[in-house]
Order: sequence, then structure tokens, then C-alpha cells
Amino acid sequence: MRHDSRGPLCHSALCAINNYGPNIQKVTEELKKKSMEYIAHWNGHDQFEIEGCYDDKHTLNLTKQICSCRKWQLIGIPCAHAVSAIFFMGFKPDDYMDECYRRLCS
Repeated sequence: MRHDSRGPLCHSALCAINNYGPNIQKVTEELKKKSMEYIAHWNGHDQFEIEGCYDDKHTLNLTKQICSCRKWQLIGIPCAHAVSAIFFMGFKPDDYMDECYRRLCS
């Protein structure tokens, strides 16, 4: 009985701390680690060239949420290249995730 009465309160408190489920958190943490392998070179307003090991290069636009690897456009979660640029600008990757991954909190 007591567990039932605390359920909604605990759920809303959890949403205030984290807007995404545990699987999405796990994916974003892996992308944050992977982003350390890349160097972001700023090309202008929101455009970057991302350079990795072995002459691996990608271009991206933060405003349009487009990366040349196309992973960001396909799944709606910033790829490691995008996370590298997002960190370069001092922003949080969570702010660039598609709305479909957010928890619905009341």
C-alpha cells in the first residue's frame, strides 16, 4: 500500500533529475567516451569539421543537426562527432536529442 502511494512522487522526482530512460543514458555515456577520440575544428557559426584517428573526417552543423556520418539524422541521438562539437561549444548533448526519447512526466 505504501509503495503505491509513493510511486507517482518518485517517478516525477526521477523525471526532474533525468529526462531519459536508462537505455538512452547508457548510449549517450558511450558516445561521450567515444567523442574523446575526435577533435572539433570550428568552421563558422554552428559548423564544424571533426577530425579523428586514421584521417577520419566528418562535417557537421549543430543548428540543423546534420553530420556527414548520417547517424544523427537516422536515430535522433547525436553521434560521437556531434558530441565532440557540442562539448567544444560548452553545451550538453541531452539538449540535442530528439524529443521522442524524452520521458513523459506529469
